[in-house]
Amino acid sequence: MNLAPTYKYLFRISIRSLMLVYLWLIGITLILPALFSLISGTIGDFSLANQLSSQQFSIVAGFFLFFYFSLNDNHFNFLIQNGIGRKTYWLGKLLVAGVTILIIEAINLVYLYAIYLPIAGTGNSSDTLQISYEGNPVASSMLSLLYGHYTGNELLDYVLTTIVVLFGLASITALGMAVGSIMSLFSRRMKLIIIIGTPIFLIVLAIYISNLNIHLFSTTWIYDFAKVIVGAGAHPVEEHFNPFAPMVSGTIFIAIMLFVSRYFNLKLKVRTD
Repeated sequence: MNLAPTYKYLFRISIRSLMLVYLWLIGITLILPALFSLISGTIGDFSLANQLSSQQFSIVAGFFLFFYFSLNDNHFNFLIQNGIGRKTYWLGKLLVAGVTILIIEAINLVYLYAIYLPIAGTGNSSDTLQISYEGNPVASSMLSLLYGHYTGNELLDYVLTTIVVLFGLASITALGMAVGSIMSLFSRRMKLIIIIGTPIFLIVLAIYISNLNIHLFSTTWIYDFAKVIVGAGAHPVEEHFNPFAPMVSGTIFIAIMLFVSRYFNLKLKVRTD
């Protein structure tokens, strides 16, 4: 199957791309503001703590996972021309995605506890959704606000919340793989139309949703279904959502997306357009 060399090739490119994205993030969020402060003569007012956000690495990682693993053409063309089958390519990509997700979450945890908390501490007012660290509010985390006190055991709740994060990252990645495999079947012109049209559609949809009556929306089956998915229950209590609900719904969603991804990946052809 040539799975090992396929995995090594895809993994090397994945990690290289991830590190490049992180370097850009550091440059944009830290180096550029410092340079502007130096040039403008306000370097004395520059604060590293004010430039840090507890969620910046997580947000960027989510975008990276979706867009990077939605790409197929270049990697597929190279591997297929070197005797690698479609099934092997897809399996290698899936393994790389799983390992990359674990690496990203490890980086997120190291950043939060080794960099963000020691430097920013409680002084970062940009974090409006708070979790506690040694009794002090220090970092924003929507998931901690939902699942942070489900069992009442701090360590267990932290582990469960981290697992939910991993399921979230895996869901984003699987969605990207499914979308990318479908997009790869279209011509470059059609891809451009879809890429331009999709954000426009999403903006119109967002405007429509924002104009909905919130009370009426809360009585619809969509709202009830969303509560089941996130583990809210009939009477949601902040920090006591059931973390096992998104694990189950996430498993189903990931399985469906991977099935779609594999199905369309087996139909991929070498494209020159």
